[in-house]
Amino acid sequence: MISTVKGRVLGYQPQTDSGTIVGEDGVRYNFVGAQWRDPYPPNQGTYVEFGVQANPEGGVAQAIDIYRTTSSESKSKSSAGLFAILLGWLGIHKFYLGHPGKGIILILVGLLTLGIGLLVTVPLTVIEGLIYLSKSDEDFGRIYVQEKKGWF
Repeated sequence: MISTVKGRVLGYQPQTDSGTIVGEDGVRYNFVGAQWRDPYPPNQGTYVEFGVQANPEGGVAQAIDIYRTTSSESKSKSSAGLFAILLGWLGIHKFYLGHPGKGIILILVGLLTLGIGLLVTVPLTVIEGLIYLSKSDEDFGRIYVQEKKGWF
C-alpha cells in the first residue's frame, strides 16, 4: 500500500526533469517530472500531495503521483476580492495575502498625495478585486497564495 504525504517542492531542475520535495514529516523525497500530475510545472514552494515509493536500493524514497494542493495557509479568493474592492485604498487585501509592504505603499499613496492618489489607487484595486474573483479557486491559490504574485 502506498501512503499519501503532504509537503512542498524544494526545487525542480527542468534540465534533468527531477526535483526534491520535503514532506510535512521532514523527510526529503526525490521525484521525476513524469510523476508530476498538474498542468503547471513545479515551482519552489509549491504545496503538494503525493504517494511515497521506497527506493529498493535503500536510498532516498521517491515521490510518485504528485498533485498540487493548497497549504494550511490557504486564503479565500472571496475575502481577498472583497477586501480589494471595498478597502483596497487601505491595502487590506495586500496585508491579507501576505504583502504588507505593498499594503503600506497603497496607504502612503493616499496619505502623501493628500487623497489625490486615491483617484488612481481606488479604481486599480477594484479591478484587482474583480480579477481575484474571476479566477478559479485553483488558479487564485496557485497565483496569489502559492506563488505570491504581488500585483495583478
